[in-house]
This record gives sequence, structure tokens and C-alpha cells, in this order.
Amino acid sequence: MDNRAAPVHNRGVAMILVLWVLVILTVMAGSFSLNMRRGIDLVRNVKSRSTASPVAEAGIYYAMMYLTAKDKTKQWRSDGSVYEFPFAGARVRVSIHDEAGKIDINHAKAPLLANLLENVGESAESAASIADAIIDWRDTDPFRQINGAEEDDYFDAGLDYGPRNQSLQTVSELQMILGFSNKLYQSIKPYLTVYTGSNGIDPTRASAELLRVLPGVHSDTLEGYINERSMSAIAEPISPISLEGIGTVTTKGSVFSVYAEALLPGGDQAGVFAVLKKSTRSEKTPFQFLQWKTQFPNKNSLFMDSVQVVGQDIDDRS
Repeated sequence: MDNRAAPVHNRGVAMILVLWVLVILTVMAGSFSLNMRRGIDLVRNVKSRSTASPVAEAGIYYAMMYLTAKDKTKQWRSDGSVYEFPFAGARVRVSIHDEAGKIDINHAKAPLLANLLENVGESAESAASIADAIIDWRDTDPFRQINGAEEDDYFDAGLDYGPRNQSLQTVSELQMILGFSNKLYQSIKPYLTVYTGSNGIDPTRASAELLRVLPGVHSDTLEGYINERSMSAIAEPISPISLEGIGTVTTKGSVFSVYAEALLPGGDQAGVFAVLKKSTRSEKTPFQFLQWKTQFPNKNSLFMDSVQVVGQDIDDRS
């Protein structure tokens, strides 16, 4: 037997082992590099958002100032109109909704809820069922509405809970009610509130989007009213539109939801959402905060090209 072949064979095995070690080290290095880049990107994003968030917060305080301006022609509208102003070298946009211009889910009657659900895409049968389920969730009795849902219906659906049988504390609680999908919730969330205690809405304060999904108004009449309202010199038009079959009220706004979003020169964005309640005369501050949360812009960003901005001449006061 020729032993001279053994060293050649051993050298071949060693070469393969070396190549495998190099491959493994290359993969490890690539993975380490990728993790480092991800870590750097994460830190950069956190830093960018931490810079943009305080700028967005300024929008909340600007909203408080312009909601209470003594000159009514300077007051900001609370019908969802979008305002923009410069602050600290960035652009800030603010949208205010008076809660009186929304449907209170704790007091609205089933027909109004069903009409709203139908107008965002639910079938008549599904809308009636979900509207009754909302009533069953918030009422204090164990008796089922015609199309509603009580405890046994939730258990039959595989859920380990039943209706609260009391008022909803937040709009997000709707997601627990039988029949609600996330898509449906996202569709109607902007139109709902738990703050007014009314079974009607104030159309002078309702957003154009809500007015368009409510029944009982001819489209031409509605669009004419929306245009007239937008051109009014004051934030509170005095001629509300009549909404057939829906209770309409005229109120002095006391609770407002405000969303402010900041866009930095480098493209970084952040948003802040707050719910404000006007203070009484005996209280030291003009507003109380009922909610406050930081959120980051998505497809509904106020800086989308499709967003129409109300012109305002506001100096940069930073």
C-alpha cells in the first residue's frame, strides 16, 4: 500500500474544514453586521421620534390657545379642519374635533347606530344585529334585544365574557362587542364618543366625513352646507342643517379631541393625541386632560398630499 496518498488526502480534508470555518465566520460576521445596523437604525428612530414628539406636543397647546381666542374670527374650527404652523424649524399640523359633533355610543338609539353601520358598508341585517348588540352591552338588564346579544350568545361564540351591562368607558371597548371586526371598528371609530351624554349630534361641529355617512340629507344640500360652513368667518356657524330622523342639538363645546403631528426637516414625524375638557371658571387652567398619548403617523398622516389645510397666518413663536 502506498502511504504517500495519505498526506494528500489529509490536506484535502483540512482544506474543506478551513473553507467551512471561513463560511461560518462570514455568516457570523454578516449576522453581527446586520444586527448592528438594525440596532443603529432603532436608536436613530427612537432619537428622531424623541425629537419630533415635543414639537408635536406644541400643537396641542396651540390648539388650546386658538380654541379660546377672544376674537371669534381667530378661533380654530373644531370640525376636523386641519391647521398648519411652523415651530422650531419644523412643520406642525393640528386637527380638532368637538365631541358634540360625534355620536355618543352610550346614548344613541339603535336606528341611528344601524344607519351609521350600513353607511360604512355593513348589510342591513348585520347593522341591525350589531346595533342591538351595542344596546345590550350598555343597558343594565339581562334581556336580549330582538337582534342583540346577551351572555349566552357570547359563550356560544367561544368567548369567556358577556356584556358589561353598563356604559362603555371608551370607544375602543366596542371591539369586545359581538359582531365587531377590526375593520368595522376602524371605519366608525372617528365618528363616535363617550363624552356628550346626548342621543343626537351638533351638525355645526360634526366633521364633513360624519355628515356624509349619516342618512336623511340630500347630497347636494349637504355639500352646499359643508361649503358654506367652511367659508364662514367664524368657527361656529349659526345655521345648523336638519338631519332627518337624527336628534340635533346646539351646544357650547366642552370636550375636544385633538391630534397634532410634527414633520421635521429631515422627514422624521411624530404625533400626539389628546382629549381636552374645558375647565369651569373656578379652575385654574383653561383645560383638563382626559387622555394623552404619543402615536406615530401611519397611512392617515396629516401630511398626506390629499389633506386640505386651512390657511392660517401664525408666526413661529418658538
